[in-house]
Amino acid sequence: MSNTMVDAVLVPAGSVISQKGDSPAVEISEALNRVFLLTLRISEAVEQEYLALELQGSSDGSSWHPLADMPQRFYAGEYPTLVDLSADSDTR
Repeated sequence: MSNTMVDAVLVPAGSVISQKGDSPAVEISEALNRVFLLTLRISEAVEQEYLALELQGSSDGSSWHPLADMPQRFYAGEYPTLVDLSADSDTR
């Protein structure tokens, strides 16, 4: 049995984030292993500003629910988080 890996970039490197925004949806229905490593990389940060990240999922592409929240980040760095969807087979 082979695992299908989902490799996706939600926000391209070099993006400047200055307001709330959404990324394109990423299809995960083919993934056999429903545990994902979500990594937030911040290369530069403005003093006294932060970045917050919420990952949402959907079974139908129109009704969305939160899957994971990353804590607010104020500094440059790499912040990995495991997202376990093994009990949530409806999310695509």
